[in-house]
Amino acid sequence: MQTAISKQGVAVVVIPGDVALSDAVNPERRVNFSYVRSDVTPRPEELERLATELNKAQKVTILAGAGCAGAHDELVALAGKLQAPIVHAIRGKEFIEYDNPYDVGMTGLLGFSSGYHAMMNCDTLLMLGTDFPYQQFYPKKARIVQIDLRQEQLGRRSRLDLGVVGGIAETLRALLPAIGQKRHRAHLDASLKHYREARKGLDDLATGKPGQVPIHPQYVAKVLNEVAAEDAVFTVDVGTPVIWAARYLTMNGKRRLLARSITGPWPMLCRRLLERRSLIPAARSSRSPAMAASPC
Repeated sequence: MQTAISKQGVAVVVIPGDVALSDAVNPERRVNFSYVRSDVTPRPEELERLATELNKAQKVTILAGAGCAGAHDELVALAGKLQAPIVHAIRGKEFIEYDNPYDVGMTGLLGFSSGYHAMMNCDTLLMLGTDFPYQQFYPKKARIVQIDLRQEQLGRRSRLDLGVVGGIAETLRALLPAIGQKRHRAHLDASLKHYREARKGLDDLATGKPGQVPIHPQYVAKVLNEVAAEDAVFTVDVGTPVIWAARYLTMNGKRRLLARSITGPWPMLCRRLLERRSLIPAARSSRSPAMAASPC
């Protein structure tokens, strides 16, 4: 339980059958604990190296993941100073996509061309709180800088020129004063233009007509996105449902997107979803389709 809470993931507890069927001797909890993450900020000399790397770069692209939860404002402010497009991973979508003028979508097997080219055309890739696994989608010639709270993640997925341990929000707050304002927007503007074109191509696929059979799954996802509540919690299994969720569900800072990749088997995911619904009053209303795309 402590591992599941501290790592915000899944833990498995195996209990022998005879023990599980026995009466609890002591109904009181033996251990009471809660999870409170402490701020972790790099040392001043590490922040200086980060600033040097980013200030000298001409074309920065940011790859952001779930580690950016709670760091939306800091991330957007950094992208504004660096004139950097932001590519997000699937787990970072709910924290990064909304109210973000620098977002250019995703890359990888679930993404689309704008995110891919934004990464391949940069001279410096800044990875923030992401464990993006597909090595073939990383740039071959760019310098790669990574910030992550978990030291074991540094350099795990790609070669690395500079790795720093720190929480994303607090590290960016400490780093921002040392970052100079870049003036040249060519890389950013090209990435945003590519994103608009790619987005239009995807939206053109999500069309339907009354009585049309079969119904395109893109259209189903688009309609689901339109009718779902502002605080809906979406769950997706493996396979093509993940693709449609990644491309057609819009996050707004209130919605959640839970994937099986971090929640374990469906029973665990359903229980986690129901627990979240109990914390969101609007989600308990019959008018709020908080449980979407889930077989639970």
